[in-house]
Order: sequence, then C-alpha cells, then structure tokens
Amino acid sequence: MKLEKMFIAIALAILAMLTACDRNDEGEVTREKILELEVAAARYKADCNQFPGKAEDLSKDPGVKGWRGPYSAGILDSWGVPFQLNTVEGQLEIRSYGPDRIKNTEDDIIN
Repeated sequence: MKLEKMFIAIALAILAMLTACDRNDEGEVTREKILELEVAAARYKADCNQFPGKAEDLSKDPGVKGWRGPYSAGILDSWGVPFQLNTVEGQLEIRSYGPDRIKNTEDDIIN
C-alpha cells in the first residue's frame, strides 16, 4: 500500500512538472509572437503613418490609407486570445492576457 501511494505521489509530481513546463513553453511562444508583431506593427506604421488599433488590423485591411498587408497572421496568443494593442506615449504596447485570460493580472505578457 505504501509503495502504491509513493508511485501515485511520484506520478502526480511528474504531471505537475510537465504542466509547469507546458505553461512556460506557451509563455515563450507568446513572447516570440509579440516580437513578430512588433516587426509587423513597425511595417504597418511605415505604410500607414500610424500604429494599428487592434491586432486584427495586421491581418485584415482596416480601410486605412496606405495599408499593404497582411503584415501578420499570428494575432492570437498561445491561449487563443487576440493580442491587445495600445499606443502609450507614442509607443506600441502589445499585451497577452496570459493563461488566465484576464487583463492586468500578474501573468500578463507585455512587450
């Protein structure tokens, strides 16, 4: 009986570690996507003289003069949520709400 409990505890520990690794990998993938979106947004701004208002503007023509996209098709983070774009003091902020999908929590990923 003790041996069975030990195997169960080991199996649960391994599962917890694998789950943590998966979340870390998803975070890394999202960070890489943010870097790609920064480049796409810079190209958008060069063509349209403004930053995109939302991530979708990088993949579909928003009707802005000068648009020559699509600039990026990767507008969703690792959790299937569109990246949030916001211009703050002339700089583009790209945000993922992270695994909890809730704005302004500790797991948000921001450029």
